[in-house]
Amino acid sequence: MVVPPEAVPDVTARRKSTRLVAMEEANEENSKEEEDGNDSDYNESVIVDSENDISEGDDDLADEDDSQPSNQPMKGMQYPSLQIEQPVKGKQPAEDQCGSDEELSKDDDLWGPDFDDDNLKLRFKTFHAEDMKNQSFHTGQVFDNVEVLRKAIREYSCQSRRDSKFKVNDSDRVCVKCKGNCPWYIWASKDNRTEQFQVKRYTAKHTYSKVWQLNAFTSNFLAEKYVEQFRADEGMSMKNFTRIIQKEWNMKPSRSKLWRARMLAMAEIYGDEIGQYKMLWDYANEVRTSNPGSTFYLALDEQSRFKKCYVSLDACKRGFLDGCRPVLFLDGCHIKTRYRGQLLTAVGIDPNDCIFPVAFAVVEVQDTEAWRWFLQTLKEDLGIENTYPWTVMSDKQKNFQQSFRGDVLKNQLWKIARSSTVTKWEANMEEMKLINPEAHAWLEELPPNTWVRAFQSELPKCDVLLNNISEVFNKYILEARELPKLSMLERIKHQLMIRHCTKLKEAEKMVGLVCPKIKKKVEKNMELAANIFADGAGEGIFAIDDGGSSIIIDLVHKSCTCRRWDLSGIPCPHACAALRGEDIDPLTVVDNCYSVEMFKRAYGNIIMPCRDKTEWKKLNGTVIHPPHYLKKVGRPTKRRRKAPYEVDHASGGRKLTRHGTIIHCGYCREPNHNKKGCKYLKAGMPPPNAANNVEQPVQDEPPEEPVITQESTTATHGGQAQGDGGQAQGDGGQASGGQAPTYNHSLLNELMQQRQAPRARAPMPLPESSFLTAAQRLVNQPGPSSSTIRQSELAQRLNVQKQSRAHALEIKRTEILEARYEAQFKRQDEAEKRKLENEQRKALEAEQRRQAQAKMRQAKKEELAIKRKADAETRKIISETTSDLIFAVT
Repeated sequence: MVVPPEAVPDVTARRKSTRLVAMEEANEENSKEEEDGNDSDYNESVIVDSENDISEGDDDLADEDDSQPSNQPMKGMQYPSLQIEQPVKGKQPAEDQCGSDEELSKDDDLWGPDFDDDNLKLRFKTFHAEDMKNQSFHTGQVFDNVEVLRKAIREYSCQSRRDSKFKVNDSDRVCVKCKGNCPWYIWASKDNRTEQFQVKRYTAKHTYSKVWQLNAFTSNFLAEKYVEQFRADEGMSMKNFTRIIQKEWNMKPSRSKLWRARMLAMAEIYGDEIGQYKMLWDYANEVRTSNPGSTFYLALDEQSRFKKCYVSLDACKRGFLDGCRPVLFLDGCHIKTRYRGQLLTAVGIDPNDCIFPVAFAVVEVQDTEAWRWFLQTLKEDLGIENTYPWTVMSDKQKNFQQSFRGDVLKNQLWKIARSSTVTKWEANMEEMKLINPEAHAWLEELPPNTWVRAFQSELPKCDVLLNNISEVFNKYILEARELPKLSMLERIKHQLMIRHCTKLKEAEKMVGLVCPKIKKKVEKNMELAANIFADGAGEGIFAIDDGGSSIIIDLVHKSCTCRRWDLSGIPCPHACAALRGEDIDPLTVVDNCYSVEMFKRAYGNIIMPCRDKTEWKKLNGTVIHPPHYLKKVGRPTKRRRKAPYEVDHASGGRKLTRHGTIIHCGYCREPNHNKKGCKYLKAGMPPPNAANNVEQPVQDEPPEEPVITQESTTATHGGQAQGDGGQAQGDGGQASGGQAPTYNHSLLNELMQQRQAPRARAPMPLPESSFLTAAQRLVNQPGPSSSTIRQSELAQRLNVQKQSRAHALEIKRTEILEARYEAQFKRQDEAEKRKLENEQRKALEAEQRRQAQAKMRQAKKEELAIKRKADAETRKIISETTSDLIFAVT
């Protein structure tokens, strides 16, 4: 009886590969047409059971999976002795009959047994770097080393969004499995045939679903992937970085991980911060070699730690002395790295009223000693011997704002500083005295030539009162200040190189004799001169009546009694009105320091770039160690503190904060505390000024009050920096193998030569007037002064304003309290409402979860019942088939 092969269970499935090879060799020797019983030499009594024969009682042959039926046909099977022959017509055995996954794979043909080892050609596919983009593993794949294999596995894990775990991970073996019960598996080890790492076993099937968080998705992985993007866009924000990661990987790592990745990428781009200190000697030599005449000083402490350095490029020094006015703007800013520090800058102003950096220095702390050393070094570097024609500006107005707050005092301060004549200065100072006597006394101690236009020199042709030039440069190098020291210096030098090149190209495109920004100022003054009428007096003298003030213009000496033309070198509106009468173009009388020729001379020297770090000459100097690192509590701040009017509001716009306001106690009326911290209220004592709260009658003269004074002031004009200048290590600013360069301030010499004595007429003696003598006697008689009367009237007005302001504040305070109580009650009601809604929502969600779980349990029961029924039917069919088979054989 012939039994169909589909009904015979596959008892030879899952056998070892060695058994299969032996079986195929035995079948090749036998006849394909006859069965075993038809062989001439067949003797059943001599045959002994072997591992290829199946006899009665051999129930242990299905050692791994007897329950899975086979769909592959079998031929020549007999019972009780069954023998498996080679499949007919060249059909290959099924994959399930070719052995287990531990021994076989889809590339078993690479180890074909029909070839000798000497003649076997190994053609293994090697993994290349470009294969990282499209990851795919297969058995026999070759990797150069274990590091490449680990990197490829991590890349595959991130691309497929499936987390994997290294079961074995050493220098000779790597075993990786997917998490959970997922069958994905890879085994690789070092192979002696290729002397490389080779994949020995690989299972590509995945049953584990994709996840949103991976252990392989680390900050090091992200830094390596996006280092080139950070190199191209160093200012990429964390928000944009997060969007890029989410778009390319469909994952959203934490902000701290992204921040660490950015720090690692920047460290890869610019190198180690500590290691850069050791390269400062070589960098200083490279700067002096590539730009002869440049200055680079380094100073160390006793422990060979970095203390300070000074840098000034030769092109900046020559351009400043050839084409810029003798004015320097000084300022300091913070370095935002681990070891911190301060960056001191000296910036000039070019003919187009833009910044012109001259020198900068890195110090640990911004103090008097550091500034003295910086200014003394700058003075020697520029070859300044006579400091009289030089003007130095700093932001000392902050000292006034720290002592006296409020927009009224601030506006009055700038009104005094803008006074271009002595008469206006005296009148504005009197107004300050009426507003705040303490502020008036504080300003009187300052030398007026350091902050008032009326007392400033006309030589530098600069009427700037603000130090915004330095602030612009600080913002210009903002990104550089976040880099390590050597990278910061190189970035600033690179920015200056690009700036000189760009400005020189702009100079070639300029039209006319005057720079563009100066031309706009002149055109604006010409428009303002439309309502000014000038009357000529001869010899270039004009008289102008400007709103009741008499102004005299001298076109020959380019002077105006308002002194705006004298200070700036740009014709004021009065001068434009006089020039209109003479039919003269105002641009032709603009000072030569604003000409395009001077602009070209300022930017005519180029800054040479430095070579690569590998080509720098090794000086083998003292090893420079970084400064002492003092870690502070909290995250280091990088943004500047915003003013009260700069804070953004949550709902849009801006909101004025109470930062810097002085609070007063409502009980004792003393400043810097409230009722909760009042010591008199806690002790049950009456306030000390209770008797003084009674309203006093207005006096003619205000009572004397203590005056706030400043201990010392520093003149910023006409002074000379003094001090020892500190000890700087290094060979200074000399060019390699040459002498120190000499500089000549050509523009300053021209300004000194152009300076002429003012026109003066010899006065004739006149007799004294009896009328004036009598009037002088009346003036000298004692009596109340006009200033006293004005002060009394002002005190009365201030008292009335104070009472009305107090009443308005009381009404406002009551309204605020009512609004607060109403808002508090409203918040309580909303909180109770939200609490009730949350409870209802949680109850509804719990009920939905219970129903879903019940449905899932019911579905599982039904599925299990169906599966059991199918298993029972399968067992029944197998039993019936086996019975029929036994009956047929017997």
